[in-house]
Amino acid sequence: MRVGYWALLAILVVRIDAEARWLERKEAGAIIESYRVEYHVAANGGSTQTIESVMLVQGEDGKASASLFPIEYNAATDKVEIIEAYTQNGKVKIPVLPSMIEDRDKGNAKDYDAIKTRSIAFPALQIGSRLFLKYKYVTKVPVLRDRFTAQLTFGPGGFLDQIHIVFRSELPLFFESTDPQGWASVRQISPRHLEIRNKKPVPGWVHAEKDPYFHPSRYTRIYVSSHQQWPEYMATLDADVEAVLKQPLSKNLDGWLKTARKYREPAEQILHLLEKMSAEFRYFGDWRRHNGGVVPRSLSEIESSRFGDCKDLSALLVALLRRLGIEAHVALVRRGGMDWLQEPEYGLPSLSYFNHAIVRAKASGKTYWLDPTNSVGSLLPFIDIAGRPAWVLGVAAQKLEAIPTVPPELYAQTQNYTYEFKGGDSVRVRIDAQLNALGAFQVANNLLTQSRSIVVSELLEYFAEGNEIASYRMLKEPATKRRLQDMNLSLEYFTDRVTYAAGQEAFFVVPDGILSGAFYETKERVSDMRLYENPFRFHVIRRLKKTTIRQAVPLPCVVKSKWMDMERTVTAVKGDVVIDQRLELKVPYVLREEYGSAEFKRLQSETKACFFRSGILVGGRTVSVASPRTSETQ
Repeated sequence: MRVGYWALLAILVVRIDAEARWLERKEAGAIIESYRVEYHVAANGGSTQTIESVMLVQGEDGKASASLFPIEYNAATDKVEIIEAYTQNGKVKIPVLPSMIEDRDKGNAKDYDAIKTRSIAFPALQIGSRLFLKYKYVTKVPVLRDRFTAQLTFGPGGFLDQIHIVFRSELPLFFESTDPQGWASVRQISPRHLEIRNKKPVPGWVHAEKDPYFHPSRYTRIYVSSHQQWPEYMATLDADVEAVLKQPLSKNLDGWLKTARKYREPAEQILHLLEKMSAEFRYFGDWRRHNGGVVPRSLSEIESSRFGDCKDLSALLVALLRRLGIEAHVALVRRGGMDWLQEPEYGLPSLSYFNHAIVRAKASGKTYWLDPTNSVGSLLPFIDIAGRPAWVLGVAAQKLEAIPTVPPELYAQTQNYTYEFKGGDSVRVRIDAQLNALGAFQVANNLLTQSRSIVVSELLEYFAEGNEIASYRMLKEPATKRRLQDMNLSLEYFTDRVTYAAGQEAFFVVPDGILSGAFYETKERVSDMRLYENPFRFHVIRRLKKTTIRQAVPLPCVVKSKWMDMERTVTAVKGDVVIDQRLELKVPYVLREEYGSAEFKRLQSETKACFFRSGILVGGRTVSVASPRTSETQ
């Protein structure tokens, strides 16, 4: 299922109309009229998939996206056989010739299984063409021996008219499904025979909607597994990984351990090892198969090669920590964007839930979730794994463990802006920023992975808030070890884009933060709304030097809700105007069914009255009034 289905869903075309709504069938550049898969599962967990699809090309953009069909496979464990492929224009059938099928390597396969892509180029495409494809995908070696799992996901993306998926197996089959849209039907014909069909067509994407986002709770997901209990399903992987961890370590790493033992606190020992691994080992960036499975390479191979994927680097860190007397285990987790504050615990056992390996360590009564693939070491879990269920290998576990969520106070920033109006169009802006805990991650990470010029450029883009910069200097450049720590920085720049002409006075626009137009325009919105990547706490103070307020002083604004708390005050202090704004984002998304709730409508009304496209009228002998132009807010 993982091979052809997503590639077919990717063929998607949208013509933008005036209002947000679902894409209509006639507007799609290409439609999957039929998608059929027959699974035959062997006793060792291997499988054969026979996949047939029929696609109708309806538009010019569909011609471009449908002309090349890729199939990714593992050359060490899988085999792909194209049974039949052709383009049909009316009654004319134009076959795909062998010369139109090409295999290419995907990435560097050294020390890992070679991943290849077989591309099929369909000839003579035109509007109205139907593309027929039938191929066989054989997996000889399963990821876990004597186990089988599959995950099927239906969601908005491309029109699918008919879906029919059949599983026949020599192993028992169990399934679980979530189907909030009522798209799918799953029928257990016998303990080793399943059939899945769609009840209605799966829709395309969304028209004319800014930043459409669909929360995972809205997708249809079907999990199929040969086992019902996690410990039994994971038993072979537990044993295989533990066998690797018991291997001897190279003497080259004795120096690391010797230095680590000089630290009294286990936390400092852990950070020392994370820093060393970040500096001296190259991370490949994905979860690579090795000899068909997901067991790490030997410790000696990992150490001598000085590179590895997530399971390799996690295994090496676990081995090092155990030599220091720290309890440590490899753990499996799903890494990626924050879709849930606290992701629900997984049901049937399946490796398809996971795409990453990390380390769970325990010392001095504390539990640490460590990721040795990060360029910045941290004892706190970054947002890409926080709040997820994890399976810890090599322990007598009966269930998944929950990685802690990241509360807003751990992503904390305080920014102090001082604006000095020098006359003419020149304004000197100074920013003193305090980035605490995980709030410093992005800067710290960039310092280690990008050139200084890029780091400064990104800092300027972020802190200058869209203003044109005439010149700048770093008063205190941020520096970091390869560990996460609180960070202070000072930046100074000159600009002419702080105030805007307002008669004889000047208008100072107060950036809104995350409150974009889409936040208020929910009446016709089809999808959910992502407000930000993660919860955070933000405090910004703006001091306009030698400036007076030319209006009634705005009353303090305080808005509270389950999604966010916001507060703003404007005061005159010793001849300056001071704007103090605080924002705590507690839930980084709003679900579609929440748009109509009284609480969200109140939040929209109160924030719009105070924060949306807001500003204050100011004046004074030294205030610069820039040329009239469109106001830009953050």
